[in-house]
Amino acid sequence: FQAGSPSPLCNGNTLYLTVLNPVPGAVYTWQTSQFPTSGFTAAGQGTNFNYIVPSALNLYVRLQRVFSGCQLQLSPTQAFTIQNISRQVSPFVTQNLCPGSTVNFSINPSGGVTGIQWMRDGIAIPGATQNTYAATQSGLYYANVIASCGVASSNTVTVNSASAPTATITAAGPVTFCAGNSVTLNANTGTGLSYQWKKYANNISGATTTSYNASGTGKYKCVVTNSAGCTKNSNVIEVTSNPLPTATITAGGPTSFCAGGSVV
Repeated sequence: FQAGSPSPLCNGNTLYLTVLNPVPGAVYTWQTSQFPTSGFTAAGQGTNFNYIVPSALNLYVRLQRVFSGCQLQLSPTQAFTIQNISRQVSPFVTQNLCPGSTVNFSINPSGGVTGIQWMRDGIAIPGATQNTYAATQSGLYYANVIASCGVASSNTVTVNSASAPTATITAAGPVTFCAGNSVTLNANTGTGLSYQWKKYANNISGATTTSYNASGTGKYKCVVTNSAGCTKNSNVIEVTSNPLPTATITAGGPTSFCAGGSVV
């Protein structure tokens, strides 16, 4: 048989195996082991077999042929060394790309890696050869790492394009009032939305519902987040709480007197 990849092999890569001059009607079984003379198990059948290289030190492959009326035959064992490379991209789960934002990928390969090339939809990204990459477009991202065993691909991460939510607030009454009163501010509603009210640039503790009763002077807005994790700041409503006037009275003389008397 013929192996389509030279030794050493990168773990996780595919080893392409082909039977040379197959006998019609024969059954071919590929056997693999990590030891040269023992531990062989069936890995697949057919005249062509694609084998995912495991993480190990060595790989031994042999071919079993069974033909009607003939004894079982085994090919000579072919040995391969394996170069174990760590090459996982982080984050490794599907990401949503919100308008104006980036998805920041990183990879810290080990095992004799000499180079990195970031890929998008199977195409090399020009100049993207560092350990990190900031994605600004949707697509399928992974990194090819270069080592003496060849080129090995990392895991693939899907980046989906996501939309920002609508974020608007309205006042349910006058926004200027006397101290002790308040006005209800309402944000738009929708499925999968969450809310955080702010006064000026500061989060208002516990104010995470669609409405907020504003009682103090300030500029209020609401940050709306959708199920994709995209956020948007609402418009700003300025609220003015006017202080109450001072109201005190004093008596200019005795407050108890005979009929016909008075007090200022």
